[in-house]
Amino acid sequence: MDIIALDHKLTLALNGSDSIFWDNVMYTVTDTFSWTLVIIALLVIVFKNNSWKETVLILVSMILLIVVADRICSGLVKPLVARWRPTQDPQLMYLVDIVRGYRGGRFGFFSGHACNTMSMAVFLSCLFRSRKVTITLILWSITTTFTRLYLGVHFLGDVCVGWTVGILLHAAPPRFHVPQALRLRTVHLHRLSAKRHGHLHVHHLLQLHLRRHLCHDIGNRVGKKKDEKQKHSGSPNLSTSPL
Repeated sequence: MDIIALDHKLTLALNGSDSIFWDNVMYTVTDTFSWTLVIIALLVIVFKNNSWKETVLILVSMILLIVVADRICSGLVKPLVARWRPTQDPQLMYLVDIVRGYRGGRFGFFSGHACNTMSMAVFLSCLFRSRKVTITLILWSITTTFTRLYLGVHFLGDVCVGWTVGILLHAAPPRFHVPQALRLRTVHLHRLSAKRHGHLHVHHLLQLHLRRHLCHDIGNRVGKKKDEKQKHSGSPNLSTSPL
């Protein structure tokens, strides 16, 4: 069995179900508006923890990333490769389970949903640098992209290539992610440290606490040495009394 035939077989296995409930769920989740709310919620957290200049740079970077991903997918690769969607493929279109008559456009290689969601997941993971947030974003991208397979508007190969392109956008020059100095900072701070020190980086706080500890330790040692010298120099004076 060649790769194309295997791709067709796996796609048909993941496509559709006999459940009206899941049909409605997948049709709703695949809508761009549903996952845009997730991005907005995370952006609110990012914006609250950065200055307005950094916020503008983050927003511009995100817009640039989305535009580049969309142009590569829809403007370049799809018309160039011209691979039919399963719902439009003359060989498979009558085997695909269609939900609410939704068939998508003519061409589907590669998946724009997979590319955009994975690129956003990597971008925001670089900002938050939190394992829990990263896992949540990856699962969000996988869930959103799975709806495209369920609805039969993409082959599994379209989705896998879309994920790969979304990840590679952060490795290819120019790097479409916020520089390290502008990444979200207060996520890694304890609440008490965040209240006391505002937007300081974690390593700055550690350096500050370490310096305070060293200065306190050195001060204690210096004080002990002075006390010992005073006792040693003052002991003869105490033993002798004036005549």
